[in-house]
Amino acid sequence: MPDDSSKNKSAGQGQEQRNGQDQRKGQGQGLGQGQGLGGRNRFGRVGWIYVFLLLMLLFFYVTGDRTGGGMFGSVPEIEYSEFRSQLRAGNVERVHVKGDEVRGELAQSQVFLAQQGDSTAYDRFRTVIPSFGDEGLLALMEEQGVVVSAEPEGDGFWWYLLVFAGPLILLILFGYVFLQRMQGAGGRGMMNIGQSQAHLQRPEDNKTTFEMVAGLDGAKAELREVIEFLKNPDHFKDLGATLPKGILLLGPP
Repeated sequence: MPDDSSKNKSAGQGQEQRNGQDQRKGQGQGLGQGQGLGGRNRFGRVGWIYVFLLLMLLFFYVTGDRTGGGMFGSVPEIEYSEFRSQLRAGNVERVHVKGDEVRGELAQSQVFLAQQGDSTAYDRFRTVIPSFGDEGLLALMEEQGVVVSAEPEGDGFWWYLLVFAGPLILLILFGYVFLQRMQGAGGRGMMNIGQSQAHLQRPEDNKTTFEMVAGLDGAKAELREVIEFLKNPDHFKDLGATLPKGILLLGPP
């Protein structure tokens, strides 16, 4: 056995060197991880919120445009008879027909009593052609010099599926991505809270021997002493050696 003072001195010097290397390595890793994770976290928390808000704005814009209201202006739905009255009075400048829906602009604003009960002056309107039709409507619009545009009616089923099911699918996707990022930030995730992460190490699983490791004679000698102490602690006690309270191993094996 080597002298205790020389052994403690060499062990102390080696410990200081290893601590210095480990501290520098930790600082480098911390800096790199901080920069990388910081960028991802900034996008993960703020970026996804912006994406969600933009999707919601798009949803309200599309549904508002479809229903004649929404966040970007209100287009009142008036009675079809009121539309005919304004048309005969020459107060309709242009109309756009899609299926049985008619949207138009007035030459002068009028106070409409909308179906919702509002009484406000509007210069735009929307109405629905009755199911029995109006054969004289086109002739009346041509007589009044109204600018007419039209488009075929789309598939209502697919439109409503897009409007109502689309945002729901996006919300589910957003929640899934958010949970995945939360799980990634928390190691194995919040779902594994309470589960033990310990693994049973069996002696036969370790196939590495000292003969397989090239070099590192000093480290192997110290580990041999540790193994010898663990196998025969009484031998060292009989020699009067001071038993360590713990062993700290640093660096790669």
